[in-house]
Amino acid sequence: MGKLTAGGKFGQLFAQAIEQKGTSLADLAERTGLTYEHMRKIYMGTSTPSETRVEELSRVLKMDIEAAKQAATADSMIRKYGERG
Repeated sequence: MGKLTAGGKFGQLFAQAIEQKGTSLADLAERTGLTYEHMRKIYMGTSTPSETRVEELSRVLKMDIEAAKQAATADSMIRKYGERG
């Protein structure tokens, strides 16, 4: 896998949790039943996971679920309305 850059608020939390857990996107995809491509898009911030997926990923990676939900919601809002000053 080439070097990926974490994007978005959720993607940054996700990347940090993956690093701390010492796992890979491929392993995580296999454990959650999602595709590697979906994991890659979440990591890069080009896709925001649903609330159910946020909860599942938070559980598997031992992320703070409320912080993860807030980050995913912020990413969704930015995607929908753009950055606000």
